[in-house]
Amino acid sequence: MLAVLIGWPLAGVLLGVLLQMPLGRLLVIWFVPALGMLLTASDLYRRQAETAATRSRVLALVAGRFPGRPHRPVPPGDPAVLARQVQDVLLATRRTQARVPDWFFLHFRPRDRVDFQREVTDLAGSADPVPPPSTPPGQPSP
Repeated sequence: MLAVLIGWPLAGVLLGVLLQMPLGRLLVIWFVPALGMLLTASDLYRRQAETAATRSRVLALVAGRFPGRPHRPVPPGDPAVLARQVQDVLLATRRTQARVPDWFFLHFRPRDRVDFQREVTDLAGSADPVPPPSTPPGQPSP
């Protein structure tokens, strides 16, 4: 989304300069028809940035609460309460996130799975890789 927000105006300015178009005509031809797209991209980018920041804060909280390997003694407090709070935050971020087309999701899924596995491995403090989650029925495996 950030690429769209930066690339579209730059392409418009480049097109205007190359075609020696007056500013008013460039605005009417290039920018006015794209306002809806640019506003949507801006909103999606903002929501994605907020979601990423929220998830990073939760990860830092959990990593700070459970330093080291999982077999070490659990810090004081109820880990079930913390787990529920983490799940609530993750569900809230998923529900507010914009949906993307399946082709887009499937294109980035393998890379995302590797990132998720690395984060879980780092959080667990284990050198053993975490097995990938099973693929839901009806979806192609990566």
